[in-house]
Formats: sequence, C-alpha cells, structure tokens
Amino acid sequence: MDGKLVITRLPAYPEFIFAALYQNHRLMQLFPVREHTKSRRGNIYLARVHGLVKNISAAFVDIGEEDLYFLNLEDTAKAFVIPPHDGPLRPGDALLVQVDKEATKAKKPMVRTELSITGKYAVVFSTPGEVRYSAKLKVEEKAAIARVMGEKPFPYQVTIRTNAGSCPQPEQIRGEAEALAEKLDMVIRNAPYRPPKTRMYQADNGLQAAINDIYDTLYTEAVTDIREIYDDRKRYFPLRQDCLQLYDDPLLPLFKLYRLEKEIKDALSEKVYLKSGGYLIWQDTEALTAVDINTGGFDRGKDREKTFLKLNMEAAAEIARQLQLRNTSGMILVDLINMKDAADEKAVLETFARETGKIVNPPIIVDITKLGLLEMTRKKLTKPLKQLLTERE
Repeated sequence: MDGKLVITRLPAYPEFIFAALYQNHRLMQLFPVREHTKSRRGNIYLARVHGLVKNISAAFVDIGEEDLYFLNLEDTAKAFVIPPHDGPLRPGDALLVQVDKEATKAKKPMVRTELSITGKYAVVFSTPGEVRYSAKLKVEEKAAIARVMGEKPFPYQVTIRTNAGSCPQPEQIRGEAEALAEKLDMVIRNAPYRPPKTRMYQADNGLQAAINDIYDTLYTEAVTDIREIYDDRKRYFPLRQDCLQLYDDPLLPLFKLYRLEKEIKDALSEKVYLKSGGYLIWQDTEALTAVDINTGGFDRGKDREKTFLKLNMEAAAEIARQLQLRNTSGMILVDLINMKDAADEKAVLETFARETGKIVNPPIIVDITKLGLLEMTRKKLTKPLKQLLTERE
C-alpha cells in the first residue's frame, strides 16, 4: 500500500500542526495538534481529595487547577494514597491520579487511579500483571516479541501496541518498556516527597503522541515543510529517521500540493460525493450521527436492484473513511438505499463490516433494521474533528 505521512501547517488554522496520513493518494487519517496545547489528558498529579459524594460513589479531587476532577470511588481499591492508611478514602487524603477525560459541556473532567505511561510500542500500567499483546499483532510478530519480553519479569503490567509489529528489533521494544516502567517508578517513588496538587508527570499530547498513534505499517515515507521538525527527526522518528524528507518549494506549499485545505473542508461538510455520482448526507446530532445514502447522478441502468447494491457497497468504504477522518463516535445510523433481496442486504452488511474493520477503532456493526437503517456504535477515543478545530483552549 502506498502510504505517506504529511506534516505541515495551514494558514486557515495557524494554531495547529497537522499530521495527515495518505494511502493510495487518499486522506485516511488526520491529526490536528495544537502547538501550545493546554490539554491535561494523561498527566499524573498528586491530588487532594476535596469531598466525597457517597450516593453516586464519587470523590472530587483537586489537582491544582480551576476545576475539581471526578473520581469513581470504585476505582480506588489499588490507589496510591500518601501516606497510606487502612479503610476508605477520606476528605483531605492525597493520592496519585491520572487525567482520563477532559471537561465537556455536560460532564466534569475525570481522573483514574490506575496510572499508565504510553510509548510508541508499549504501554506500562501501575498495577502488577503480565505482558499483554494487541490482538492485531500477527502470530509470528507476537512470538518474536514475547521471546524478548519474557527474558525477565516486569514489575508492572505491560501492553504491547500494534505498532510493535513493525519494529525490526524486538529488543528495542523491551528497552522502551523498561524506560517507561522506570518513569512510572520514579513518579510513585517521588510522590511522598511532593506537596499535594503537584504535577508528577507531563504526558505528551502533541505531535509526538500523534505520530506514535499512527501505525508504522501504514506509511513508507514522511514529508514535512517544518524545518524544526525535520531537524528534530531523531525525536519524532527514532527508528525511522531516513523516512522523513524535508519539502522546500516556496512556489507550491506542501499543504497545497496535497490539497489539505480542501480535504479538511470536505471532512467538515454535510455532503460527501461518491465517485459513481451518488452522495452522502452526513449529519451529527446530540444523540447520534445520521448518514443518508443518495443516488444523485448515479446511472441507474436497467437493473435497479444491482444499481442500489453497488451504490450501498461503494458508500460502505467511504463511510468507513469518514468515520476515521471525522472522529465520529457513539450511535451511527446509515439510511441505505432500500434493497428487496435479503442476499443483497447480507452482502452490504458484510461489506460494511469488512470496510469498517480496516480503520482504527472499528465500530460494532449491529444490524439492518426493517426500515433499511444500518446501525453501528463506535467508541469515543478523541473529540470529533469539527470540535477539535473550532473549540478554544
């Protein structure tokens, strides 16, 4: 697969750096990264318990910011309370927490007591446990990594990420996991000597995190027109420095070469055109996302049923791409073009499952209702693209 990672800025969004993944000359993933982000997601703090609300099994903790953070009391059995004591959590207690979710219009920000530090190939958790492996790793990849990871036990639970499959030397994966474990160990060891409301670990929520989240196997080369990123390529691409090229053409900026402004405009539009002449109407509401497939200028031909089947199948691939581009999550309803044949419905359902299975964080396909609505649900990992680009920090 022809994959390229493009890292650039756009005049229309001056506060962002964009990491854009193209495959077969089509934009498949987009990561807008604020250059001076105020995000606290992933940060670890020594927090102070401000108060308990037992009827909802919750504590509210103070990490030294304006808001109090919500903590589920059921999540405190293995919390690092300082100094430790027997019995339930009490107001005034100090404990280590990690920011899990930022505040939204409807919900307070949340923290958890299981701590983790993420790298490119591994994630280390504060709870003891075994080494786990991404289900997307191939059998032979997992076996090669497991041989190295099993040489000496880890004090913490480790999860090996999908990206590890592209690492040519499994020893480097173990080295990263050991370095992450040491960072986590330092946070826990130093906590008793710090005052409450201290930040103990700063997560990387910037470009480095975005690059880490893009599977190495999805691109063979990367290009940027940002000189400081190219000069610091050892940091961003420690094992693949040669894959990053510097683009320098004042007559044709990189974002124009890849039509990135238009790609973003299309990804924010309600109307999505299909190659056949049909189109999608994409509408996000508070409760769900509705996608309507329309024939448009599609040549219906003599056999209407074959025409409808073909268009629904074409729409499946584009809807999968749009789900990933737009960071769409929650309940998704697709209004298919009605088909009379049950075999055609089954074929469309299988096509949706196959196409959406190719994207990161694939949705769960539920079924096609009697009204011809295909139902799916997708877990929320990040904010929708439109919200990321328009909200103020």
